[in-house]
Amino acid sequence: MPELKQDGVSLHYEVHDFTDPWLKPETVLLHHGCGKHSRFWYRWIPALARKYRVVLIDARGFGKSSEPAPGYQWSMQDFADDVIAVIDILKADKFHFVGEHMGAWVGIELSLRHPQRIASLVISALPNFWTTAAAMTDPIDNVGVKQWQLAEEPYRFGGDAVYGTWFAEEFARSRTEVVKSVIRAASAVDYRERIRDIRCPVLVLLGELYVRKNDPDGTAVARLKQQLNDRSEVVILKGAPMFAVYTQAEECAARAAAFFERIERIGKET
Repeated sequence: MPELKQDGVSLHYEVHDFTDPWLKPETVLLHHGCGKHSRFWYRWIPALARKYRVVLIDARGFGKSSEPAPGYQWSMQDFADDVIAVIDILKADKFHFVGEHMGAWVGIELSLRHPQRIASLVISALPNFWTTAAAMTDPIDNVGVKQWQLAEEPYRFGGDAVYGTWFAEEFARSRTEVVKSVIRAASAVDYRERIRDIRCPVLVLLGELYVRKNDPDGTAVARLKQQLNDRSEVVILKGAPMFAVYTQAEECAARAAAFFERIERIGKET
């Protein structure tokens, strides 16, 4: 699979394109969250790649991508720059972006810094519900990454213990200090007042269990809906957990594809 040298880091990415060869498909980039890697999106590929050029990326420090040098200061800006570097190699002027958790931060950063490049934004487990860094790094120190992930089932995985175990074990492959550093970098950024500045259409996919725990009175979701532009949509998936984009991958991918099609159709009509 291809790799790209960027700012002293080797970035691993994949392209899955099963569209008809005479077509010029739109590009969709899928960006995982902290501690994960591109393979977490495996169920999205058959759902999208027949119509879109699907790009997966291992963010710096995760999966098959290398880590920055010691002393590196982690930032959402660098993750966003890595995405643009990959997209430029693929010669895509605009693309649809799908991001989960940390990936949602990256997508928001991209939409604010490179609005002309983002056709649409699909985000899940978004930063309106982000807690303090200590709330996440302390459990890592106390019980380790794997047990931290498994401790809140079915909130995280919707009762699928087999999937939850696989998820936690894959998560635990990431180096602990990298996970903690990225958590600190992400929690230091607050995008809540900047959501209103996003100009592209946004689809927010939230699991009901995730919303129930983090926004029990509904104020954060209501505020989010108020801030988003009128081409955007917030969907709460009934009974779905925090990581709904993975556990309910087919449904989420179908909703994303329908969202892309609506945007493309409106673009042709205007």
